[in-house]
Amino acid sequence: MTHDKLLTLLKDYASKAGLRMDRNCWLILSDVVELHKPKYWQNPNVPEWNGANCTHCLEERGDYMSPIEASYPCPTIQAIEKELG
Repeated sequence: MTHDKLLTLLKDYASKAGLRMDRNCWLILSDVVELHKPKYWQNPNVPEWNGANCTHCLEERGDYMSPIEASYPCPTIQAIEKELG
């Protein structure tokens, strides 16, 4: 699911406001989705190598190596999509 589609889905759920959570919870959830938006990248040498990383999450790579940006959808976005599913 794309980032924009997920935000639209959350806004639709928030407007119905009779679901499992009140409207404020849906607005907070949409803020979390906005925080975890994708940052798209492309390899200039090999154009078919492209993808997206989460702007918020980092993945550990092991001892003595600095963390890298998590691939999008990150675990947070995957959990939100699963619950809305």
